Amino acid sequence: VLLIRRLLSLKQYSLARQIRHIFVVPNIKNEIEESYVLHLLEQSDTTTALKTLVELGADSVKIVETLQEKIQDNTTKLFLVQFLMMNMASTLSSETFQALSIREMGIKVLLKLSPEQQGQYRKLVDYPKLIIESLIMDEQAAHVSRLLHDIPKLRDDDMIILYASKALDFRRTKTEEQPAERKRESLTLTTPTSTPAMATKSSKSLTLTAADGTPPRISPLSISLSLS
Repeated sequence: VLLIRRLLSLKQYSLARQIRHIFVVPNIKNEIEESYVLHLLEQSDTTTALKTLVELGADSVKIVETLQEKIQDNTTKLFLVQFLMMNMASTLSSETFQALSIREMGIKVLLKLSPEQQGQYRKLVDYPKLIIESLIMDEQAAHVSRLLHDIPKLRDDDMIILYASKALDFRRTKTEEQPAERKRESLTLTTPTSTPAMATKSSKSLTLTAADGTPPRISPLSISLSLS
């Protein structure tokens, strides 16, 4: 085993496989292939990495799960998640497949953000809607609009209103600590027909109405927070 691991550190993968086969070394196959696939991904050789993972069959699932913990690059993480979803779905439980779907969405969200923000929200990769909440709380309306437009599965009007309400509560607390005359808090949204919609936050509720008095649909293309 020590010899094989030494060969892996030298990137002598073919020789490591031969030694394993000749001496029938148990419980080392996945370690060899994991090291080889990691090397390929670090070299951006996704074509050979994909071919290798497919050839490994069911063994690739555990290898990919381990690699996801070792790899920091989000594009590579997305490649691994999509490999499992597209090639190994029949071997996965419905719960595991659902978790992978959510992680895929989370990685796509991170890839839409700046490198600095990716680092900031990396730990929320399995909770993409919490990333949206955090962006709303940080008043990053432009980012939220772009994400909802580019990733339709994230669209949830009730969630937007809820998190915007939280943001207004937070801003109200900050405002009350400052000597400013701000009597009303609101979330201004624009409907697909450009009809202004106002979500007014009182001490007890958040009211959303359009200019004509009807409940508007929220356009993911334009969301802004304002205080008046």
